Amino acid sequence: MRLKVKKITDELVNRISAWENVEIITLTDAASMDVFDPYFSITLDVYYRKDGIPSGKAREEIFSGSHFFEASTVSLKDRFMMEDFPVRIEYKELERIEHLIDELDNPDSIYREKGTYIFHRLEEGTILYEKTGWLKNIRLKMENMPDLFWMIFREASQSRMEHSLSDLGASVYQKDNLYYKISLAAFLNYACCTLFAINHKFEPSSKRFHELIGKLPILPAGFMANFDVLLRMDDNLSIERNREVAELLAKGIIGL
Repeated sequence: MRLKVKKITDELVNRISAWENVEIITLTDAASMDVFDPYFSITLDVYYRKDGIPSGKAREEIFSGSHFFEASTVSLKDRFMMEDFPVRIEYKELERIEHLIDELDNPDSIYREKGTYIFHRLEEGTILYEKTGWLKNIRLKMENMPDLFWMIFREASQSRMEHSLSDLGASVYQKDNLYYKISLAAFLNYACCTLFAINHKFEPSSKRFHELIGKLPILPAGFMANFDVLLRMDDNLSIERNREVAELLAKGIIGL
């Protein structure tokens, strides 16, 4: 199976690297999972110079042999199946990345980003094709992110965590089970993002939060026990009790 995955990946890289303005192609950690894992996919990040990507229709023709091709109408992303394997391709403009790296000391620029996942992809992606040493230079700059960067992302994530906790409390009071689940999911997400920022770690895919959160060196006392309580599908625990546990978890994070 792995040989088949490599064959497909190599073929995709050969086709994409032929486009004139493509500078680098990386493979994300989603491809390192077992091929039978539902989270597995051949996910490529394609970094390009301006106007370097063919149209969605042209890309569908370029990826001949694929099935269920879908080009996003919102951003430059493709999804399709190739020989029964899911493929995800994201196209990222180098100029935007360069501007973001150059503006790391600018709070206004940092606040526009929703999180640090984009930096995780830059840091962890396996290089499959590289025209220049662009990514190496970017990674060198990312080794010493300014304290302001981490402070802003902690502040932003922590504020959203507190807001979600307030929504959680309101949903419990109203006995609104749907909004309770929505608020709890948001609370857990932002709690994790806050802890990654506190530990000066870029956010991984949210699919890997549970795998990696417990490995962080800085965590509140009893964090994993409270965290796991909120993840349980246990009807014996009331939503009021879960709200109390969420409050304890939030207080521990804020106190770090």
